[in-house]
Amino acid sequence: MSIVSSMALVEQIRDSSEDSCNMDEIALRIGDMRNAISQNMKKMSSAEQSDILDLQNRFKRGIYSHSTALFLWGLSEVTALPFHMTFPFGYNLTNAKATGLSCSQSSNGLYELGICEIKLSNGKRYFVYSPEKTLCDIVRKGSNVDKKIVASSYRKYSKWKYKDLNKLEIYAEKLHVGKKIKTYLEILL
Repeated sequence: MSIVSSMALVEQIRDSSEDSCNMDEIALRIGDMRNAISQNMKKMSSAEQSDILDLQNRFKRGIYSHSTALFLWGLSEVTALPFHMTFPFGYNLTNAKATGLSCSQSSNGLYELGICEIKLSNGKRYFVYSPEKTLCDIVRKGSNVDKKIVASSYRKYSKWKYKDLNKLEIYAEKLHVGKKIKTYLEILL
């Protein structure tokens, strides 16, 4: 069973002042996110689960992103192979790419935006971008996520009980994809 760590909770609380959420909404949303991660980890083979943890242990600066994050959050039914990680700009990607990882780099200010730490019951942990950051990343220039998967992910997110449209809008502006996000959401909402 996955649990969102106190670090992710602090991020949610800190962001809540910008998003005008109350503590009850934050607790409910974190519970929903925990359930999504837990259910989707169970869909993976034990080898894939082990790979996620092993790769995180090996590449500590890597954050699961793009199609991998979509799958982990339950916003895509497609198991994301090869796994995708984002690293800070300037990080040497040679070893990561040699393992078969799909890699991206991000400037330091954007790299740190929306990181969630997921702790498993066995004490191991991995890092994944929040659903809102992931939805912004997949429409950015250079993203290779299939357009059908993008559309499906936005459809699922629009129906998610604890979606955070305020946070999505804030991230979209910071990542300069506000117009693209609005196009998807106008169709769905």
